[in-house]
Amino acid sequence: MLLSLIVFRNLSPPSDYEELSNNVVDNTKGLPLAIKVLGSFLRSRSLLEWKRALKKMKEVFSGEIFSLLKIDGLDDYQKDIFPDIACFFMGECISYVRKFWKSCDLYPDGGIAVLIDKLLITIKYGKLEMHDMIQEMGREIVRRESPKDPGERDMLWFYEYVLHVLTEGTGTNRVEAMMLKLAAPEEVHFSAQAFTNMKRPRIFHKPFRPQENCTSNPE
Repeated sequence: MLLSLIVFRNLSPPSDYEELSNNVVDNTKGLPLAIKVLGSFLRSRSLLEWKRALKKMKEVFSGEIFSLLKIDGLDDYQKDIFPDIACFFMGECISYVRKFWKSCDLYPDGGIAVLIDKLLITIKYGKLEMHDMIQEMGREIVRRESPKDPGERDMLWFYEYVLHVLTEGTGTNRVEAMMLKLAAPEEVHFSAQAFTNMKRPRIFHKPFRPQENCTSNPE
C-alpha cells in the first residue's frame, strides 16, 4: 500500500504492475524508508525500467538507497558500535555486548540509545536485533572499505575469508575484528603470523548460543 500510494497515488497498483510491486517490497524486506526511496525513483517509470531496477536491487544496493540509509549523523563511538552489531552481535545478549564495549571505551549506553532512536536497532528479550536490510547496509559499509581484498577491511565475518586470512597469515594489517564459526567437527590450524600481523585486534568472536537466557541477567 505504501509503495502504491507513492508511485500510483492509489491504495493498490495497476494489474500489470502488481507482481513487480510485490517483488520490490520483498526486496526491501518491508523497510519503509527503502520503499519510499524506491517508490520515488519508480514513479512514472515503464515496466522495463521497473524490471531493470529490480535486477540491480538483487545484485547490490543502489547508490541512492545506500546514501540515504547510511549512518550519517552518528559520532565516532556510535559508528564503531553500529557495524559491530551488523557484523557480529545481532542476536547477542545486550548485557554481554555492553560489557565488551565498555572495555573498549566505546561508551555503549549513549550509543545504544541513539541507534534505537534512529530505528537502526531494537532490543528484544535482552538481545540486540536489527532489520535484515539495515544489517546488510552495515556490512556493505565494511565491504566497501576494500571490495576486492577482504584482508584490507576492518572486519571479517564470512567463514571463508576468516579461514583464508588465519591459515595464510597474510593481509591482516588492517583487520581488527573477526568472527570464527567453524563447521564442526572441522579441525583448523592457524598461522601464528596472522595474529602477529594484526596491529590492533579488538574482536575475536564466537557466535552466541541460541539457548542462552539473556533476560535472567540484565547486567
